[in-house]
Amino acid sequence: MAIPTLAYWQRKTSSVLHSRNNPLITDIDTLLTAFHSNGKSDTQKQKILILMLYICTEWLVTKSKNNWRRRYVSDLIGEIETELRTPAMVNAVQSRVGAADLTMKENPIEMLQPKDRSTKYGLAGQTSFHRINAHTAETFVNDYQRRGNLTGYSAQLQNIVPADYVDGLKILAVGNAEALHDMRRNLAYLSKADRQQRQLSLGDNDCFYLHGDPSPYTSPADIPDLCVIDTMELIYVSSIKAAGKFHHSSFFSGKPVLFAGELRLKHGVINYINSMSGHYLPSTQDLLRAVTLLRDKYGCDLTRMRVEDGATNTKWASAIEFLQRQGVPVPKARPVINKVVLDGDPI
Repeated sequence: MAIPTLAYWQRKTSSVLHSRNNPLITDIDTLLTAFHSNGKSDTQKQKILILMLYICTEWLVTKSKNNWRRRYVSDLIGEIETELRTPAMVNAVQSRVGAADLTMKENPIEMLQPKDRSTKYGLAGQTSFHRINAHTAETFVNDYQRRGNLTGYSAQLQNIVPADYVDGLKILAVGNAEALHDMRRNLAYLSKADRQQRQLSLGDNDCFYLHGDPSPYTSPADIPDLCVIDTMELIYVSSIKAAGKFHHSSFFSGKPVLFAGELRLKHGVINYINSMSGHYLPSTQDLLRAVTLLRDKYGCDLTRMRVEDGATNTKWASAIEFLQRQGVPVPKARPVINKVVLDGDPI
């Protein structure tokens, strides 16, 4: 089942008695044109297909079950599903998640949700494209079968046992169209200009400065900042921590990074680093790589830096010891029990 051409779609959804002047239908026209245009990569096609899936889902959720176009919109969703499961599209997912040698990858369920492309494609409808964080998305998908008060197409999807990323996106698209309460939190994603404002740079005095700030950076209220190190080994921080709004994935829209965790700075000096990221789930090796980078590239004083490894739930008083032991926790000393021998007891 190939994705239909614009001509075929318009022929099926046109009628002398019914106008096609419906923004959801004409938005599908626009996206079909974009999908079939020359020079589109598989990743670009995948993004267009997911946008169409969300728009078709909104149409099925909001229109009458007796609407004569329902059959053709349902058919198009089936064709989109089939295409999204082809090897080319599955490979596109892996390409967007990141290179095989990087462990710090975003959860696909967050990254694959569509961002608002209304301006880019000139979409006329009012479809709201919201991304929610990976944990909320997974919970929504896994709990969807148990939801109550759903009717029509939304209720039909409760018969699906999610088996792959396509099933997950179909369910998230329903939640988006229904504006269910757990889908109303929209994650913030930084633009290149916004991200630059959060970049740390090393000054001549070996202190870190936030972009454009003349004073060495200090973490507000002595609370660790969210931190991401990108694949170019540049450091970004944010004191904003808003559940469901701003996460580690907000820095690079879910793209792979070298490290994600938290940093605390005082007068431009890093005195604490951890690997706490519920999205990227850094390993001990990821944290070792980050601390090594801070020492070798930025000349950080490890004697003044404490480390907390979220992977092993271990706190280190010194980053030097953390590196020396390669992140292997110091074994806890076993208590010594002195056995008292009483008269008459066998020895």
